[in-house]
Amino acid sequence: MNGSARDVETIDGFASRFDVYESCGEDDTMAKQERHLVSNYGTLWARNKGNIRRLKSKLYGVYVLCDGSTPVYIGRGKLSTRIRHHQHSERRGQFWDHFSWFAIPERDLEADVEALLLRMLPYFLRSLNKKRTEFRFAKREKEESSVADSIRRPHFLTEHSKR
Repeated sequence: MNGSARDVETIDGFASRFDVYESCGEDDTMAKQERHLVSNYGTLWARNKGNIRRLKSKLYGVYVLCDGSTPVYIGRGKLSTRIRHHQHSERRGQFWDHFSWFAIPERDLEADVEALLLRMLPYFLRSLNKKRTEFRFAKREKEESSVADSIRRPHFLTEHSKR
């Protein structure tokens, strides 16, 4: 690895690579092993047979079904099979017209990524999800106070911009 910027792929500005250091034996030196959270991805693909067929059959990961650009369902598993299944679903079939997908090479991370995405969205944006996935090993921390500092929101529509 030469350390150039090309070594890190980004997804919406976030690095998809993380480095892991492992002990390498007798002298206990640390060797760097590069791992990727996401290996391939597609965002807001139109729902059609051609795009769904383009998904490689061996990819596993997390996917988001969207109505336009609004997420309505988040799931995980074998991407091509799960998305094709939702296409014909009585419950979800008519509620989405686009999808995003993220292939995750380390299958044991799928559940945590799904849980992260589900927790980021308000309930009404993921209303087709029945269950709430939990983080596998994370400990939930309690906030000190639930009262937010007051803020001054900007006025985007001012008198000058109305003209």
